[in-house]
Amino acid sequence: MGSRTGSFFLIVFIGLCLYLPLLTQNYDINGLAEAAAVQSGGAVDLWNPNHMLYRPVGYFVQKSLAAIGLVFDSIPCPTTD
Repeated sequence: MGSRTGSFFLIVFIGLCLYLPLLTQNYDINGLAEAAAVQSGGAVDLWNPNHMLYRPVGYFVQKSLAAIGLVFDSIPCPTTD
């Protein structure tokens, strides 16, 4: 593994370590619409001229994780704590 590749994965790992524990609890309508489109998985729903890669990549990641047994909802259920 070259130093550039190692540096890239180190930066991605550090970024994920900082990002994932701090996910928001304030969901906006745009994000919920994107998650609903990814969860439905229809060809029409996955195409959006404003988000050309976001929906198909999200769908691919969701299905790839489901194939190895990690199933989750794209739209989290709101809870009151």
